[in-house]
Amino acid sequence: MSLQRIQEMNILVEPAAASVFEAADTAAKERAINRLATSKNRPLTLHAEQMTELLLPEAKLLKRAERPTEMSIGDFTAAWMGRFSALQQMLLRRPESSGAISVSAASGHCTLIGQVRIGKYIELEDPTGSIPLITAARLLPDDVVAVKGKVENGIMHAEEVMFPDVPLREPKSPALTGTELGRMANATGTEWWDCGGVSMLILKADWPGIADKLGITITQTPVELLRRRHTAMPPWDVIDPAPDVLVAVGLGNQLSNYKGTRIMGTPQGTEATK
Repeated sequence: MSLQRIQEMNILVEPAAASVFEAADTAAKERAINRLATSKNRPLTLHAEQMTELLLPEAKLLKRAERPTEMSIGDFTAAWMGRFSALQQMLLRRPESSGAISVSAASGHCTLIGQVRIGKYIELEDPTGSIPLITAARLLPDDVVAVKGKVENGIMHAEEVMFPDVPLREPKSPALTGTELGRMANATGTEWWDCGGVSMLILKADWPGIADKLGITITQTPVELLRRRHTAMPPWDVIDPAPDVLVAVGLGNQLSNYKGTRIMGTPQGTEATK
């Protein structure tokens, strides 16, 4: 793939930019040439930084989690059941909760998997029933957790609470153009992207509200949602598959790592999408 094709567009390529181009693979060179050929505002001169951006793979939107404008009671119920089932299966894959039994069969020392209901007291429920839960763990309404403990007088006394959590992995960094990163940061809801083989979850949430409910700092909230594998906006909020990168819209310019999942904050608004 020749640099001459760019020069034939009457674009001056600086030496540093030419070096960046020549070092790229064939697919990246083709991508850069096509972007320039279809651009309505071609630069007169290409700098190294511009060339680097042109060579990057294009991000692809895979899916967007949105509340349907119209839905039946059956659709809503199915969404909730699908949410519970997905999180339940994640927990069952954990060795320490693989022997879980149904809530209706709870007795003695046992492990239960259920959805958290918080009212006058905390309850754990599954499709077979519900049981009051006594625990010191910080829980969010609608968390799906595995609870190991002892049932006494019809009450589950938790000894351990386990979350679906994300798997340990090697960290990956996305290669993004400035335009693509800006587009993601302005997402109106929950979006899944593929960026050259790196999966990204773009999430706008009520970070202050979640932090307040859990009694943690606002910067800790993305980690807590990754542990829970949901976005705190049910029933279409299961984090599956676990992302390589979580872009926390509205959490400021921060960068951290949780079990190999990179957390990138952006400075956009903090209101959760309704």
